[in-house]
Amino acid sequence: MQRSNLGLLLLSVVSVIQVSVGDVDEVVQVSGGLVRGSLRRSDGGKDYMAYQAIPYAFPPVNASRFMPPRPGVTWEGVLDGSVAGPPCAQAALGIKAGQEDCLHVYVYTTKVKNAKDTDPDTDPDPLLPVLVWLHGGSFVLGGAAALDQTYIMDRDLVLVVPQYRLGILGYLQTIQGISPGNMGQLDQVLALQWVRENIHVFGGDHNQVTLAGDCAGGASAVYHMLSPLSHGLFHRVLSLSGSPLNPWALYTNNHRFLLIFANYIRCPAYDPAVLIKCLREIDVDELLDAVQLVIEARDLLVGNHRLSPSVQEPAHSHLSTLYLDQHPLHFMNQGDVARVPVLMSLTRDVGGYLVDMVLYEFIEAMMEDQPDFLETLIPMLLKESFVPNPNDHVKEFVDFYFPGVDMKDLTAMLPGLVKMLGDLQYRSGIFTAASLLSQHVPTYFLRFEYEGGPKLFDIRHPNASAAPPLPSPSTLVGHGDEMNLILPDQHFTTFTQEQKLVRKHLLDIVENYVHGRAPREDWPLFTSYSAAPQHPPPPTPPQALVLGPGGSFRSEQFATPEEMDMLTKIHTYQHHKVIYQMEQKKMEMEHDEL
Repeated sequence: MQRSNLGLLLLSVVSVIQVSVGDVDEVVQVSGGLVRGSLRRSDGGKDYMAYQAIPYAFPPVNASRFMPPRPGVTWEGVLDGSVAGPPCAQAALGIKAGQEDCLHVYVYTTKVKNAKDTDPDTDPDPLLPVLVWLHGGSFVLGGAAALDQTYIMDRDLVLVVPQYRLGILGYLQTIQGISPGNMGQLDQVLALQWVRENIHVFGGDHNQVTLAGDCAGGASAVYHMLSPLSHGLFHRVLSLSGSPLNPWALYTNNHRFLLIFANYIRCPAYDPAVLIKCLREIDVDELLDAVQLVIEARDLLVGNHRLSPSVQEPAHSHLSTLYLDQHPLHFMNQGDVARVPVLMSLTRDVGGYLVDMVLYEFIEAMMEDQPDFLETLIPMLLKESFVPNPNDHVKEFVDFYFPGVDMKDLTAMLPGLVKMLGDLQYRSGIFTAASLLSQHVPTYFLRFEYEGGPKLFDIRHPNASAAPPLPSPSTLVGHGDEMNLILPDQHFTTFTQEQKLVRKHLLDIVENYVHGRAPREDWPLFTSYSAAPQHPPPPTPPQALVLGPGGSFRSEQFATPEEMDMLTKIHTYQHHKVIYQMEQKKMEMEHDEL
């Protein structure tokens, strides 16, 4: 798309004018064209500019569906960045929304530069650090416009929120590389390249980029530490409640889903090229409807049916699209990671939402038809969480998570279910990633245990009497609760003084970290942990900073030795195949050296 002569004239005028953030219709030049922003005000009364839905790639439609993103998109005239665009097409957990034409970045800044031709490395005017936030949603849901930046824009930083393809459109992989997979991750890489090229226009420093995210975004931030395609594009990582080692964050059997889905939607599966051609010809709404039905029928927990990043086949992938050619454990064990600091975080009761959103109603419905259903529940959940031979491990998990509990009483089982599912789906993978990364890069860990809210549980269940009887919902610290104080997906109009204090603590941590300072002066570094005896043993067990009652901080051991041993066992069960492969490879290398 070529700009008109008028557009070029406008560009030449705008590129040499610096306009203060107080001027409402601020126009800037980025690589694709001109963008007009809109003036907003932060929670603390600070003026900032919002530039929404800026394209960073051509729309991935028609022949570009299921393909890597294409850079170089341009437009004529002035793009209206005061208007939010649609999220990426998505369907899961009863939600259906978005469009395929969605590869946009959202930029929020208090410091517009406008001088595109100024060298960002020699500009005497101080630039602000950049926070690139990858939204969560289990790789199947979410979008940039939903995040409320009102609170974080009180701080001295430039915020960038890119959108990336989700679900089947973002993570379908075929054999022979017809669809290479990891399109959503490649979208993120291209967005980071866009930031490097353009962020100076918004007063941001491309040499101070913190890559952050929550849930799937948190897992993605760590993924980019592993992929050579991303190296050099960021300088710190902040990961909330997500790790590539979580079972929902890595799909190891993408082809099986493809066969199931092809059969359901009646596309031939005998030839990958024919299959992809068929899927490209299906209307996106029909595609989303089919995906949602397949997921609902086959995914009991997280709700993405492992439509997530996957290991690609090097023989069938071009180097420019080969995002992940080995299991994440290979990279972490070998230390083949970006040498940047990482800060990881987890809420105390992260497994609660898995029970109250999906599992509780499912169990109740099953018990109506099968009174003895609870006897099969634990092996079912272990199987869903990638624990092999689940029946062999039932006693071990019941003894650890349900000591003295009547396993025929669902209400009595709920506390153990919250803890067990949190460990299986989140805590084990996050803990293991932190342990492995800490051997190579400075690693910090935050346990968020503040019980005062605001809580996503209360939002999901406004009628408390109709909510699932989770243990002490008033003290539950659920998945995503810390996001309500950083980048909530809705605007909260009232906060208690204590909530404001906790919000200040969290935003202080974020601001310090993106500026390259220690998150807090009293924050201990996380150290590696192994359930096996070590010689010599680590000088200190893994330490975490805990943000707890009343907004107070304390430093303590990540978990008890018994809990850390169980987390390590879960990791060993879930990744037994790749662990065996790595051990075999190590033995072969040692044998070759003899």
